[in-house]
Order: sequence, then C-alpha cells, then structure tokens
Amino acid sequence: MRSRSGYSRDEDAFGRQNPEQSGDFNSAQNGIMMTSTLMLSVVLVTCGAQEAAAEVAPATHVTEVVPAPDPEAERWLDRIEKRFGDVKSLHADLVYRRIDGVDVLDDKQTHKGTIVFVVGPPAKFSVNFVKLIVDRRPVPQDVWYIFDGQWLVESNRTEKIFTKDQIVPPDAPAEQANPLASGRGPFYLPINARKKEVLQRFHVTLKKAAKSDPPNSLHFELIPRAGRQRRITRIDLWYDRETLLPVRAETLDTGPNQSIVIVKNAAVNRKVDPKRFDVSVPRGRGWRTTVRPYKKPE
Repeated sequence: MRSRSGYSRDEDAFGRQNPEQSGDFNSAQNGIMMTSTLMLSVVLVTCGAQEAAAEVAPATHVTEVVPAPDPEAERWLDRIEKRFGDVKSLHADLVYRRIDGVDVLDDKQTHKGTIVFVVGPPAKFSVNFVKLIVDRRPVPQDVWYIFDGQWLVESNRTEKIFTKDQIVPPDAPAEQANPLASGRGPFYLPINARKKEVLQRFHVTLKKAAKSDPPNSLHFELIPRAGRQRRITRIDLWYDRETLLPVRAETLDTGPNQSIVIVKNAAVNRKVDPKRFDVSVPRGRGWRTTVRPYKKPE
C-alpha cells in the first residue's frame, strides 16, 4: 500500500525492506509514508504445460566505481554530529515540494507548515501542513504527520482521515527510532545525521558553492552505495555553515520524482508542547480511522 508521499508502507525511501518484515530492525524502522534490505530474485514464468521454461541468462557482475573519500566532507560531518550533542529539540517553518515525473509530467505540489523535532532518544517529530499549493493556487489544509517514538500517524483533519501504524517493535532500543533519517517519514530530512550511518549508506562529497545554494551553506552530495539502495538515486543536503542546522534537502528517485524540503527560521531547544505529539485516535463523527499495531514477522 502506498501513502500520499508516494512510497510503499513496506519499503523505505531507499527500497529497503521494512525491518518488521525482515526481522532486522537494526537497519531502520518501517514507515507509514516513505523506503528494505535489498534482495535480487529471479522469477521463471511458464506460459503453459506444453511450453518449455525460458532460458535464463548468466548473471553479469557489475563493478562499482567507488569515488575517492572526501576528507573535508567527513570533517564537516563530524562537526554536524558533535553539534547535535547540544540540541534537544528543533522548531522550524517548513516548505515541502514534491515533483512527480521530473521533466515528463512535472506534477508539482507544495505544502507549507511547521515542524517540531525532538532529538531523543527516541527521536520524535510533528509536522503540520496548513497550506497546499497546486497550479499556483493556495488551498488551506490541516494535515499532520506525527511520530511519537513508536507510532507513526498521518492525520488529515481536513478530510477526516486518520492512519496510525506502530512501526517500532515495543522492545526495540529507543536509539533506533528515527523515520526522518531513514526516509520513512513524509520526507527525508536527517536532522541529527550520524556520520557512521551516513557513510555506510552513501558516498558523500562536499560540493563547491553555487549561486543557487542557500546563503552561507554547505552542500553535500550523497550517492547510494552499490547494493544499499535502489529507489533513491541521489540526495543533496545543505547545512548552515554557522549553526550547522539543515536548511534544505533534495531527493531524486527512479520515478524520476523529486522531493524538496526547505527549513526556515529554525530555533533549537525551545519548550516543546506535548500536544503536538498526541497520536490518539480522534473522536467525533465522520472520521475514517485505521490503526495497525506492530505485527511480528512470521
């Protein structure tokens, strides 16, 4: 089943199988919206009892062209990780733009709202979109994406649709819960990126400054390592050079579809309103609700 973010509930943004299905929760959590331990399978299809099975071509070995390590990029990743040792929470304005069928359909939707992120552990986030822009026309909306450390909720209060998934096993270590960093939230935004985890998944390069970059920013290009991801082809991240907070994230997948996240007016360690993390099922008439508790893989 695919959510409005365009990703399967059984995959993360990188095409990895959900750990609830694979039994390996150490790689990341399952998600309501957005990408599976990679596995290549060969399916032989017979067209009838009288038809011989088709011949299967021998496997071709593909050699990965490994870029040289970028020492400067790694030094900055160290600084960013250290910076978040002092961060407990982040409040910011948010712009999320999704383009389906880049250079083909160019179907664009832009959402505007706010985000509150709690570093944890466990990591928590609350995103509230209040405006949808389609064909340059703004439309009011009230859509929430909330992760409370175990449950991931998509609540469209405009259309009264509520979906709640327990994506983290009850006995899982709290440190392993971070859907935004694994691509299983409404978008990919590694607010408290850990250098080791990033380098395990991607080849990371620090790019030269360009006129289109946010002011005074660092631009990282992340290319998935061979065999690690299959849906995402490239991620670009921008961090403010002084605050070391994320200001922009762009993700390109095989669609080709593009997601752009812009973070504005970020403030750290402000008081967090616990009401923003309420994942209880709404009361009242007219609501369509779905609740899926964690299910241990068979």
